[in-house]
Amino acid sequence: MTGTQVSTDMGRLAESVAAGLGMRFSEPGQGRFTSAVRRVMVAHRVRTDRLLQQLTWDEDLVRDLVSAVAVGETCFFRGAEQFAFIRDEIIPEIRERRAGSPIRICSIGCSTGEEPYSLAILCAAEGLSDEVQITGFDIRRKALARARDGEYDSWSLRRLPPAFRQRYFIPTGRRFRLRRSIATQVGFHLLDVAAQDVASPDVQGGYDLVLCRNLLVYYEQTSVNRIGRHLFECLSQGGWLITAPVDPLIPKVAPFLTMTTEAGVVYRRAATAEPPSSLNTDAAPDVKPNGTQPRRPNDRRKPPGEIST
Repeated sequence: MTGTQVSTDMGRLAESVAAGLGMRFSEPGQGRFTSAVRRVMVAHRVRTDRLLQQLTWDEDLVRDLVSAVAVGETCFFRGAEQFAFIRDEIIPEIRERRAGSPIRICSIGCSTGEEPYSLAILCAAEGLSDEVQITGFDIRRKALARARDGEYDSWSLRRLPPAFRQRYFIPTGRRFRLRRSIATQVGFHLLDVAAQDVASPDVQGGYDLVLCRNLLVYYEQTSVNRIGRHLFECLSQGGWLITAPVDPLIPKVAPFLTMTTEAGVVYRRAATAEPPSSLNTDAAPDVKPNGTQPRRPNDRRKPPGEIST
């Protein structure tokens, strides 16, 4: 068998793996996807003629394949506009609506923890640590172990304001360890969001804010629809969902209230148990969540990096 034939066979196998996982990849990404499948096969000592069948029962194999394909690049306060929107719009709305009850937040696909810890830092800077419960979910055990460790290099902190680095981290040689007051704000759990429902918080009612960013982009439409419905179901009444600009839009997969903001498209579950037919799932662009007109460009609020310290 020639090298070209081997490459073609592996490409076809990778396509079958993607279909079995409910994932997708663009034409430019096919080589990377195929290489990832080959690496995982070698690590698990799985023959090509057994791979697809083993995917049906071997959860570790599935997790490692998804981990190898997904891009794990992240950093603190990645997506500054969205964090500013959370601080300026979402958190104040939740505090007013819940009237002193804990604010329940989760980060899905949290990787090594930078995103949920960023949320914990944001809430601490706003004096809300005692009012917030934050959970991080990811499919990768190794990533979660690193997240629980709470130690990062300067690259992960590259977008963090210097005052935040000084206040919330302890230098340890060339690395930085989160202070205990922040590290204990976040709990981490294993989750394959394509196959499992998002676990509800301990308190009844669902999450007030869910971040699921840069994850849906890896899945084909059927999986996106299923995940989108799971995300809707895990929201509290009035709860918010934020995805990434690169993620596919999901306004029709569940009765979301959808709005366009300066931070991109944002989704909500209705604050009251209205029947789906009465929900406006196509809210007009430029209408803000509170019904007011959007701010003009010269009225933009400070991004997270400019929070008063």
